[in-house]
Amino acid sequence: MLERKDTIDRYEFIRPPELRAILQTLKRILDAENFGFEPVPSRRGIEYGFVGSDTSSAYAGRAYRVVPLLRTWTYDYWLAVVVRYVLSGGIPVLDAVGITVFRGDRTDDQKLPLFRVEWDCPSGTAQGRHAQPHWHVYNATVEHAPELDGLSSGAPLLDFGATQALQEPNKAGGHADFARFHFALAARWHLRDANAHLTQPDAAALPSWVGECVMYIAQQLEYLAEKAIA
Repeated sequence: MLERKDTIDRYEFIRPPELRAILQTLKRILDAENFGFEPVPSRRGIEYGFVGSDTSSAYAGRAYRVVPLLRTWTYDYWLAVVVRYVLSGGIPVLDAVGITVFRGDRTDDQKLPLFRVEWDCPSGTAQGRHAQPHWHVYNATVEHAPELDGLSSGAPLLDFGATQALQEPNKAGGHADFARFHFALAARWHLRDANAHLTQPDAAALPSWVGECVMYIAQQLEYLAEKAIA
């Protein structure tokens, strides 16, 4: 059985170059320095997630290592970034990237997952089904909203990159699981293009995209804190 270091060394040779650029971008934005990406074999390829002394633990359907995103007078927010590749002829090919935001204290392993940004490389029948990139909102985020009372199951999102269909309401009056809803992030519907909601990930542009997403998320969280004061 491979030890953890052996597993890391085994995949070190395929570390994609854009990961360093993503890391440099995040360190310019975040109030954290001692973190990096670590490769972890997964069922669908190789995933790179955070590791380091500035990270903390979180869970949303799976374990994450997270870094501080923003501290407001109301809450502490945390960020996880996971980049997944698949091997094609021994060469890593970008498959998906996910940005997940949590709320909670550093020492709390059960931080509340709020939402996730995903950008997948869909194939087959899933190609036009879900907007790329897109947002997911976790059920627990809206469980206390009276007008959304039917969404309070608290069930976690699908595994990273999954593309299953929405759950239909059952005969007993249940509700669809809106945590599975793919909210379009960069649609160009005003151009009247049938595929205006689909953009294939570009590895070269990934550092800029991740950085801009993280800055926008932080700005919106600051906005919420300001409104809570007003």
